[in-house]
Amino acid sequence: MLCWFKQWRISSALDDGRDLPAGLRRHVGRCERCKAFLEGSRNLGIVLRHETETPAPPVQQVTPAPLWRRWAPAAAVIVVIVGLRVWQDSRTLPTSAPAPPPPRLAAPAIPLDEPPPPLPVPQDWASQSLAAIQEASSEPIRRELSGLLPDAEATVSTLVSYLPRFP
Repeated sequence: MLCWFKQWRISSALDDGRDLPAGLRRHVGRCERCKAFLEGSRNLGIVLRHETETPAPPVQQVTPAPLWRRWAPAAAVIVVIVGLRVWQDSRTLPTSAPAPPPPRLAAPAIPLDEPPPPLPVPQDWASQSLAAIQEASSEPIRRELSGLLPDAEATVSTLVSYLPRFP
């Protein structure tokens, strides 16, 4: 009927090392399922005590990794940082914006049946505009890369602090 609760009380009493209360012993005497649970729990406790008494296997001594394996990650990060530093120094940010387009010229009165003549636009203005667009679109990338350098330097200093110091 409430065997799951009785079995929980049996388990709790065995875990705490207490004797079963009188009412629980009477129930175990009448209920076959709870009697089997009590015997199984007691046998499990004997097996677990026996397993904890067996000695642990001997600990194998670990040999340290060769020196080049410990320094290789730090050396790789240092190479990346030096490369970023050189790349950052080689890049120069423009200090001035491209020249604005020339002002529109006043168009002479043209009859409506003729197409209007093309407006004079210097060819240099188009290439300057393209350069300005490229510069504006690459600015967020430059800011991100310039912020990456201090992060990489901090990472290297942390990694180097983990390396063993030799006398």
